[in-house]
Amino acid sequence: MLKNVEPLKEYNLLESEEVDVSQKIVSDMYCEHDLIPLRGNKVNAKLNAIEGDYFNFGFLTYGVNAKIELPSLPPCYHVNITLSGQSDVNNKLGAMYKTEGLQSGAILLPDNEYDVIWKENTAQYAFRFDQKKLENHLSSLINEPVQSTIHFDTIFNLNSGSGRGLLRACKLLQTEWEEESTFVNSLLARRHLEAYIMTSFLLAAENPYSSKLLVDYKTKDINETLVQRVVSYIEENIHELPDLKDLTSYALVSARTLQLAFKRYKNMTPMQYVQKVRLERAHNHILAARHTGEKITEIAVQWGFYNPGRFAQLYKQYYGCTPSETLSQ
Repeated sequence: MLKNVEPLKEYNLLESEEVDVSQKIVSDMYCEHDLIPLRGNKVNAKLNAIEGDYFNFGFLTYGVNAKIELPSLPPCYHVNITLSGQSDVNNKLGAMYKTEGLQSGAILLPDNEYDVIWKENTAQYAFRFDQKKLENHLSSLINEPVQSTIHFDTIFNLNSGSGRGLLRACKLLQTEWEEESTFVNSLLARRHLEAYIMTSFLLAAENPYSSKLLVDYKTKDINETLVQRVVSYIEENIHELPDLKDLTSYALVSARTLQLAFKRYKNMTPMQYVQKVRLERAHNHILAARHTGEKITEIAVQWGFYNPGRFAQLYKQYYGCTPSETLSQ
């Protein structure tokens, strides 16, 4: 995962041996805590992190064996995805859990107290999800209210299909910030990326709503009219670049129901259909650019393709030629 490349290096907030300095800066980004080295009185702390609209995300290591004492957490879900080393998570009820590098992660719930032991070679992706925003996102996906804390299992598996998906989503998030892509500078683009991260996390972390997020292919109560209604919505609102949350809010069904319906009647997921329509609109726009002189990169961004290389790849898969070839023909 790391390949000796330090994640988010250009967004360094902390590089210090001083315990007080390290504790203060990490607390400001995530939540209040006490940092206690288990040997000596120094650390080798490093934090590279960014602040998003729905969550904070960063790469964190302390470089020594250390204990982190967390008092009652603020209204947030704190998530550690262990990339290397190990950590022990203990709650105040006496339960003990372990995470291992690229094997597992841990979720700390709002209004709970924890002690976390970091091994000296431990490095993690660390998230601070705003509680209300994450719960609202889940509510939009399952189309029902989420009115209390989501009681996630403390440990989640990074080797499951959804766990590997979360790791890929984190790597994408990291890369987009490192390359200062359009996702960094466009609020609309960032909204889509952060929604994707939250959905990936909700799928990977077992919780009482997990079954409602997964597609049940045995379900019979699926209506073709539902699909046609959503297709019309997509066609009419594609310029707004709708995401899965937008589609479920419009259709008044859960993400699971909508995905099953599209698989059954369109042989693709709702977001694959959205991508198809975006490609078609971009294609027509490029044809028109022969006369208007617009640039392909500008057209791609307008239709939600923020990575030029990825856009060219998708376009060629769909049309059998590159965007520039279309423009020059």
